Amino acid sequence: MAVGLVIVYHLYPQRLTGGYIGVDVFFVISGYLITSHLVRGFQSGTLSLREFYLRRIRRLLPASLLILGISAVTTAVFVPQTYWEAIARQILASTFYIQNWALATDAVDYLAAAADTSPVQHFWSLSVEEQFYVFWPLLLIVLIAAGRKKPSRGLVVAAGIAVIAVASLAFSAWATNHDRSSAYFITQTRIWEFAVGGLLAVVLTRELRSRNLRSVLSWAGLVAIIGSALVFTGSTQFPGVAALIPVLGTAAVIAAGDPSCRWSPSRAFNLRPVQFVGDISYSLYLWHWPLILLLPFVVTGERSEMNPGLAAAVLVLSVGAAWLTKLFVEDRFRFQGGESVTGSRTPAILVGTGLAMVLVSAVSVGMLTISSVRSETAVRELADFTAHLPSCYGAQDLASAVGCKRDGLSTVHPDPIIADDDVRWQECQQTLAVADVLSCHFGSSDPDAYKVALAGDSHASHWLPTIVEIADDNNWSVTTYLKSTCALSAAVSPQTSCAQWNHDTAEQMSAGDYDLILTSAVSRASFERAAGKSAAETAEGGYAALWQQFKAAGAEVVAIADIPRPSAAGLVDPPACVESRGSGDCSFTRGAALLPDPQEAAARDSNTRFIDMTDLFCDINSRCPAVVGDVMVYRDSNHMTATYARSLADELSGRLTTPGVDSAGR
Repeated sequence: MAVGLVIVYHLYPQRLTGGYIGVDVFFVISGYLITSHLVRGFQSGTLSLREFYLRRIRRLLPASLLILGISAVTTAVFVPQTYWEAIARQILASTFYIQNWALATDAVDYLAAAADTSPVQHFWSLSVEEQFYVFWPLLLIVLIAAGRKKPSRGLVVAAGIAVIAVASLAFSAWATNHDRSSAYFITQTRIWEFAVGGLLAVVLTRELRSRNLRSVLSWAGLVAIIGSALVFTGSTQFPGVAALIPVLGTAAVIAAGDPSCRWSPSRAFNLRPVQFVGDISYSLYLWHWPLILLLPFVVTGERSEMNPGLAAAVLVLSVGAAWLTKLFVEDRFRFQGGESVTGSRTPAILVGTGLAMVLVSAVSVGMLTISSVRSETAVRELADFTAHLPSCYGAQDLASAVGCKRDGLSTVHPDPIIADDDVRWQECQQTLAVADVLSCHFGSSDPDAYKVALAGDSHASHWLPTIVEIADDNNWSVTTYLKSTCALSAAVSPQTSCAQWNHDTAEQMSAGDYDLILTSAVSRASFERAAGKSAAETAEGGYAALWQQFKAAGAEVVAIADIPRPSAAGLVDPPACVESRGSGDCSFTRGAALLPDPQEAAARDSNTRFIDMTDLFCDINSRCPAVVGDVMVYRDSNHMTATYARSLADELSGRLTTPGVDSAGR
């Protein structure tokens, strides 16, 4: 069940929105099994920590290193260099089981698809498990020693585990509320899930007598697990208190055991296909995610969205590869002649494992080195280009009636390998988890300067290089109010920090005595539906309400239309496309890329100016290239590069200073 939920979630995230809770089921199972094994060993006096850790190495590392090695080689052969640095770093982190900390440091959102997702990102959960295996036996030794002379030693151990579980759960709830992206991965927020399984192993020393009660308990646990998988979504505050539902559900199923009543779920559990999936679950978990990420590169040379055919191929290949890995890798390193591997083979296994780690690391370091050298060259070239901008470049190529003249030696700026880093003043954009208003100042400090505010989410933020260019030429004093994933709106966002940020930002802007307020937002910004209104009406009303408030305070408000979205037209990663295909083969249709923008209707309803710059992203044939005027237009699936943003300055300035013009020529 645990591995099935995760795989279905990864293949069909829109259908099983909470399937990620399968990992939490894994954690409880691990806590129960490992604690049971350790406690039995302590009680019988047969436990050897050396043998415990060697068993973990034999059980886990051969298969995981195989998948890491295949992922590294496949990346080097088939994947564009734009991905190499991120993937190589994550393979290295996974090799040494610190992947969860690497992702937490990078603040990756596991519950949101990203173009730069790594084929080994799922190793974060294995990293958490390995860290658990390292410290949990030592913790149990301390607890058992503390209760050794007491008649109720078991209670001392149970109480110690319970204290750890409560402390970890409390921290998990706090961390999830403050920074969900990193809280999802860090070990401290997950320990309580293992501890629940461990507590069950210590407390439940004998089977419950009533088979009917156990059947009810088992069904209740299954309902809690499956219900969580069906109801939870990417916006669920997880892994905080919400994780109690699947965790306690898992504990209930384990506690129920195998009731073997006619109406119990035991019959389903004992089916051969179910047992087969359980037997290969570890390898199945290892294989499925690299196949999801890497198979499209192998087949088509680029990343593509999941479709039914690809999903079916991934599922079949995952099961087949997992079965072979179970037979020829897992079992080979664990068993010999049907018995557990003896100590005589341990040195050879350790040496082989060490060599495998060295080889995987060597391939990863090689990719990092190649990527680093090219990136350093690309950074120097971009700096030289921006320091000596040509008279016609970027968007000016579409603005000009004849286009920019080419010298025949044109190169793309920025180089696709650093396109995702071509962003300016990112430190002025507040992070998703923090509600505090963050402001930056640009342009003139003259008290009589024209006062401008730029506010909104990251789709307002990527206009900042454009606005700064205009400010420098027009004696503007620009203040920014920017926050990740939070559109400037009176409508309520599902992101918990957005409501407070919007309230405080609106107050500061209304009192800021601004002459002009510029705003923009991603077309797909989500809001909780207002009573009796559709999602579109809620969004339109939320924008219009704040704009009216700003206009009442004396400011002119101008909304800038969202730009064409490559991913909506099927181009998931423009820089990678340009890297693999060249700039001429990476365009998409305007109709597919332009999503309905509720800002337009809001502007019409509130008599607010609305400027549409789409004509500087798509040509007269309604094709939207990834490269315009030798400049990379997009740094990812939906944000423009800072270099392209600068090339839009003259055109946006002209439209801002032309009263009554809401887009090119209208």
